Amino acid sequence: MFFRPCARSPQPGPADLLPIARRLAFIALAAALAGHVTAVYAALTFTVSVCLDDFEYSIACRERSSLEAARRLEQIYLDDYATGSPAGSLRIWFAVKAEPSEQTNFLREVENRAVEAVFRKLSEDAAHRAAPAASAATDGAAEAAREFAQSIQRWHDEAGTEARTGINWSHDWGGRSHAYKPGKGLRELARIGNRNKQNTSQR
Repeated sequence: MFFRPCARSPQPGPADLLPIARRLAFIALAAALAGHVTAVYAALTFTVSVCLDDFEYSIACRERSSLEAARRLEQIYLDDYATGSPAGSLRIWFAVKAEPSEQTNFLREVENRAVEAVFRKLSEDAAHRAAPAASAATDGAAEAAREFAQSIQRWHDEAGTEARTGINWSHDWGGRSHAYKPGKGLRELARIGNRNKQNTSQR
């Protein structure tokens, strides 16, 4: 199911973000992973408004917003893995006042949650490949399965470090707005996806 992509605005505020915050875009990743990819993905901008419907920055609204933002970033990662290039972008806006330190903690948590979710899915894929590869007649399939498992582990470690340091975010502190920018880990994930497709097509 597709909804209208969120519009990009230079200075987010309640007036221009209220309509789009209620209509946060979802991507059906099954189509991308199946190879049915269209150019529309590259134009998508996800905007997550933290605690938009709350009068204060509460634990409950923080958790809801964190999960929502992590799902958006996970979609960007998986599209990047499936298509070979970052698809879409993510901006997070704090609708209510929050300390700068809490905003950075929130961003790091969001990124780490997305990294762990993607790693779990790719690890499941690696496990499914390893079983038949172990009994294959040639060593090629087994070697490819081991290489895939090792590459996603390296990606997980690198992306986890990026999440902890927060280097993948640009900040507008006055507007309480933060944009995710593709880093080394995301580019490596695209390379892993490309190599995986090449190995699969050769078998």
